[in-house]
This record gives sequence, structure tokens and C-alpha cells, in this order.
Amino acid sequence: MFCQTCGNEVDPHVRFCPRCGTATAPAAAPPRPPAPRPGYAQPVQYATPPQYAQPHLQPYPPGSVPNYMMQAIIVTLFCCMPMGVVAIVKASQVNSKLSVGDWQGAMASSASARTWCWVSFWCSLVAGILWLGVVFAGSMA
Repeated sequence: MFCQTCGNEVDPHVRFCPRCGTATAPAAAPPRPPAPRPGYAQPVQYATPPQYAQPHLQPYPPGSVPNYMMQAIIVTLFCCMPMGVVAIVKASQVNSKLSVGDWQGAMASSASARTWCWVSFWCSLVAGILWLGVVFAGSMA
């Protein structure tokens, strides 16, 4: 332990610095939680959210990862509705994951939303081509 005024090394049990006479207060020990009482519910220890546990980290801005929401809405309205709804759900998860600092989760949701948009588009295109083929074949018969 060192004196905060003169920097002299001081024994931790001494209350005053022998060189300058400044009062040395030993570091206070953190208070101990009370012992649990049998038969009573114990308090829940919640984890600190990452943006509060590490104040030097800033959450990612909402526009830093594409969420594909517009594309998901378009394929839901004009293409395959069930797959478009899945794309909307995945697209809506991107900004919420970014706001809590889960960058990897936001990237995964973004990639999943993009995939579901393309799956919806291609399935509706294939279904449309097949339907046109059936209509053409029916008109020829």
C-alpha cells in the first residue's frame, strides 16, 4: 500500500503515513451478501446487458446491416405468401439484434431474410411457368 499524497510505501495496518502524516484509509472490502435463509426464495441474479457491461462498446447503427424488409414485403404481396412471411419475420429480427449488440445474430438474420426472399421469388416464378404450361396445354387440347 502506498500513500496517496507522497507515494511512500505504508504498512496496510498503519492509519497515518510516517513521512507526511496523511491519513491512510485502507480499501473498503465489498459488502458481503446476506447468507441465504433456508425455506425462502433466493433473489435472481440477472446478467448485465452487454452495452452496460462494456460502456466503451457502442451498439451498431440500424443501417449497418441490410434487413431486406422491403424485399420481404414485396415478395409476400406479389409472390409466395408463406415464404414471404418467414422473410418478414427474419427481416424484423435484424434491427432488434443490432440494438442489443448481437452483430453475428443480426448478420445471420439478414442472410436468412435474403435467402427466404429469393426462395419465395423463385418458387413463385416456377409455379407461374408451370401454370402457364398447364393453361397452354389445356388450350391446345
